[in-house]
Amino acid sequence: MEDWKEKNKRLAAQWENDCSFEADYNWKKSLADNIGVANLVDDTGDIVEEDFDDQADMCELVRASLAGGKFS
Repeated sequence: MEDWKEKNKRLAAQWENDCSFEADYNWKKSLADNIGVANLVDDTGDIVEEDFDDQADMCELVRASLAGGKFS
């Protein structure tokens, strides 16, 4: 059975705000062209080829920018 801490984390991760979106255009090209980040990464930092349908694109944009050294 799921404990209450894990349940609260799962519920807090629900996509319920303006930044929680899944784009319908090629934002990966814009990320590469405008910000200079060529690779997406998963939540462990490993490079991936495609974005995740079950993760908000904004999270993927920030994660890729962090991994690409655009933020310290």
